[in-house]
Amino acid sequence: MTGRFPTSGSRGLRATGLTWLVILLLAAWYLVVRPMVVEPAAGPLPSPAPSAESAADSAEPGLGQLTDQGNGLLRSTAGLLYAPGSQEGHRLKHVLRHDNDQPSRPGLHGVFDGDADDLLAVIDEAYLLVKAGGRQVKSRRERQRMVHDVDLRRRIGFVGGREGRRQGNPPATRVRLVLEDDRVITAFPF
Repeated sequence: MTGRFPTSGSRGLRATGLTWLVILLLAAWYLVVRPMVVEPAAGPLPSPAPSAESAADSAEPGLGQLTDQGNGLLRSTAGLLYAPGSQEGHRLKHVLRHDNDQPSRPGLHGVFDGDADDLLAVIDEAYLLVKAGGRQVKSRRERQRMVHDVDLRRRIGFVGGREGRRQGNPPATRVRLVLEDDRVITAFPF
């Protein structure tokens, strides 16, 4: 009899049986192994990530906000101090130069993704990691200043300037913070 369905002795049923066996094995793996790999062991569920497309997406909420301390001093949420100084007249203005690429600038120029608020939030996040210590932070003293290279393990900007453009503007995942105590001298991605 020739029809749509194979007879009991044909290869079709064996293939179907093998298919069901594979499906059952995959279902068993999904129910037993996958929960151990994907789901957290215990504790509260993480909050959903913000939907904005900026470098500060993973930064803590509220980071990077500045409060006026008087005399031109601005204190960030994480405790960094931006003070008058630098060629631009204020350290904040100097740091904000890293909010835009300068393609004609000789050498490399780190550029943060996002706007000024995102830039300040990423710097605050990096500073909190410096204070906490750990493998993500490499620090060294240069005279009276501390230089901290902090790997945020995600894209936070790109390498610009003439040399960065020549290299295809590679992504930056690290922040260099140059500080005198809690005073920001400079901060940029690389």
